[in-house]
Order: sequence, then C-alpha cells, then structure tokens
Amino acid sequence: MDRKYFYKSLPLVLALSLTLSGCGGEKSKCDIPSSHVHKFVKEFSNDLFIERFVDSEYLTLNGYKWCNDYLETNKFDEQVYKLLNTKRLFDGESNWDYLFNEMASYHDYLMFCYEYYVNETYTTTDSEGNVEIKTRRVKKYDWHDNPYSLDNTGEVRFYHHRFSGYRVVRKNNKFVLEKSPYADDIREIIYEYPYFSESPVTEVYTTYYYSPFELGSLKVEDFDDYKRPDLECKDLYDMSIRKLK
Repeated sequence: MDRKYFYKSLPLVLALSLTLSGCGGEKSKCDIPSSHVHKFVKEFSNDLFIERFVDSEYLTLNGYKWCNDYLETNKFDEQVYKLLNTKRLFDGESNWDYLFNEMASYHDYLMFCYEYYVNETYTTTDSEGNVEIKTRRVKKYDWHDNPYSLDNTGEVRFYHHRFSGYRVVRKNNKFVLEKSPYADDIREIIYEYPYFSESPVTEVYTTYYYSPFELGSLKVEDFDDYKRPDLECKDLYDMSIRKLK
C-alpha cells in the first residue's frame, strides 16, 4: 500500500481580485488563463460563515456564493480540490468559528424507554379455508425524555455527540479521502484530519438499567462515559487537547 503523505498544505497564493464584465446570470465571466479555484462563502443567520475553494464559476453553488478571490492550482491541487468537493469539505482551521459553534450546539441528554399497548388485527385460516379476522393486544416499546412516566421500564440511554474529519492521502498512486477516528473535541483531530463537512457529528449512546423509581434523580452530569468538549476555551491551539485518541 502506497500511502506517502496526507495533503494539507495547498498552495496559498495571494488571493487576487477579478473585475467582472457582465455576470451572465448563473455563471461569472472569468478570464483567468491559469488553473485556479474560487472562494465560495456560505453565510448563516448567526453571523457565522463557511469559506471553501471550489473549481467552479457558478455564482451560487449548494448555498454558497461565488467570490472574486481565487487560488492558482497545479495538477495535484486540482485532484485534491475535486476530491474535497465530492463531500463539500472545507478547511477546518480557516473555519474554526463555525466548527466551534457547531460543536457547542450539541448537548448530552438522557432518554427513557417506556412500554405501551396497541391493538393489532390479524387473520387466521382454518382447514376448510375459512378466514377469520382477530384482534390481539401487543406490547410495544419506545423512547421519550420523561423520567417520571409510570410506563417507564427502567432502561436508559445516555446520548453523546462525537466528531470526525477527513484528510487526503495518496494511496495506490491516487488521492483518496480518509476519515478520522471519532473525537469528543474537534481539536483532537483537526491537525491530522484538517477537512470537515457542515455536519461533522455522529450520535452515540450507552444503555443503562435502573429501577423506574430511580429515574427522576438521574442527571446528565452523573454519566462520564465520554469526555465533553472544552467549551470554556475557544482557542484552536490549546495544546492540552492536541492529540489523537
């Protein structure tokens, strides 16, 4: 297996400005002769935004708006940017405000299993081919966030959110995306896996069993299955968590 390196240091050519001569509706009229990618920006209602560089001249692209700024590319960069665009990935360090806000928006929580009954109809056929419709009472299970329900079984799930990124590696003489291990804090992986999607989160849970009478006293803080992200410090370069799990 030829895995020589992971790709992070794309050429940071000084972003230049273009003068548009009539935008022609959906596409810009770009006259840059060299290979390049343009900056695209997606803005959100909370004053956050994401910047990506994409090989496209469309004025809008999946909610992103085309900008004058661009980076010149070589043939290797072109492959990488094309690969990143397959999953709409962006550089994490350049968009740390967005990623930190995304990380802070998820909170651990508890869910409680409860039981209930429903009436189901079914058919039976006797030896003479006579069909009879019957009804039976069936026990079902579902989940809610009410620890005081009289129908709770005592089964509890502690839900937690973890995060993942990507890196570009050269494997068998071609560039491919490699997904990171899941991490509780994005800063644990961002240096080895620098590219992220808009929703880099996955939800995991651990199951516990209690007496139904104990459920009302349970708190999220009582569970330490996973490390919680450090939201007290927004510093991307916090060395205390710069490690891969």
